Amino acid sequence: FGTLFGWFAAVFAGLSVLTRAIASHRGPYSNMYEFSLAFVFVLVLSYMLFERFYEVKQLGAIVMTIALGMSLYLWSLPARMREVDALNPALQNRPLMTVHVSAAIISYSTFAVSFAAALLFLFQMRRQVSWLPSTEMLDDIGYRAVTVGFPMLALVLILGSVWAHRAWGSSWSWDPKETAALFTWLVYGVYLHTRSLRGWRGQRSAIILII
Repeated sequence: FGTLFGWFAAVFAGLSVLTRAIASHRGPYSNMYEFSLAFVFVLVLSYMLFERFYEVKQLGAIVMTIALGMSLYLWSLPARMREVDALNPALQNRPLMTVHVSAAIISYSTFAVSFAAALLFLFQMRRQVSWLPSTEMLDDIGYRAVTVGFPMLALVLILGSVWAHRAWGSSWSWDPKETAALFTWLVYGVYLHTRSLRGWRGQRSAIILII
């Protein structure tokens, strides 16, 4: 039943994104309401695909809770954000905006899966619970999720720099959003570096993923 309701959530969240795109005649990425709507869809879909591929359902306890939190955040946003407004001049590069924001949504969604895997890894390492996946499988899920999200976030930084240069004449301004994205990318870069070149596995890698 949990899997069934998960797929229902993915389908209906996808329909909400689709109808929003039809109403606005563009990708639904212009404000936090639209971004969060798309994020919930991709987050749920990412988790369901990992569940299907690995046949592991326990990650849903964390990932679906994050999706629920984002859904509650959606409801808390001002009603004016739900209106379909024209794009401001800085956002009117639609192809670039669509790819840039889509890559961001994919990266953060898969990072949420890796975060869940890391939390369960640490719990399983200490408690050895019979109904949880093995630590080896959880470690692999976290790694596979990062291998999807890391290049997507790199694409976000590159396209964001190009977009900023075209819109404002400066490729980088160290605003909070840019800085946070760069810091996040560096953290996952440390994770991949220590795993591939230093041979880090298990607890140390899981701690980096939680950070």
